[in-house]
Amino acid sequence: MSGPPSFLVWPVPRAVRALQGRTAQRITLTVALCGCTLKGNEKMSDDFKPVLYLKENCPFCLKVRIFVLESGSADQVTVRDFTEGTEGETSVKPELSAHLDKVSFPAAQMAPGIFINESDDIIAKLEALSGKPAAQMTVYQNYVNGAFSLAMTLWRENVELKQAAASA
Repeated sequence: MSGPPSFLVWPVPRAVRALQGRTAQRITLTVALCGCTLKGNEKMSDDFKPVLYLKENCPFCLKVRIFVLESGSADQVTVRDFTEGTEGETSVKPELSAHLDKVSFPAAQMAPGIFINESDDIIAKLEALSGKPAAQMTVYQNYVNGAFSLAMTLWRENVELKQAAASA
């Protein structure tokens, strides 16, 4: 795991319960929790809904969106949609850069102060919250194994062709 050293080695639910209702004062505490970064000065909340940051026309964001819709979890999350190059994007990036080493999309705030930005990681957390496995979702599986897989194959081939052309 990259990033700051882990000072707490509790399971995430125990760590979250231990921090609930507390705020850090005068210091910013960074704690690595299962690949997520929690920065201090943020209060934990029982009624928090995960926030998903989804960019229009992003195949990884679409993967997360399909999971949310097919799992019936839309009412359990808050979605912040935006289009690349718009004011929506310019407001989202600084918000996320304070919490993530590299801003990429999709991104999610899974709990107050806990941000992640890999589609598979986000879906794994949403699976745990919804109790519905992605492996059993027909539309999600059709997208991941069909259009998404093809798009990733074409993207890799394009990268290889560009590298070959650059070195020729």
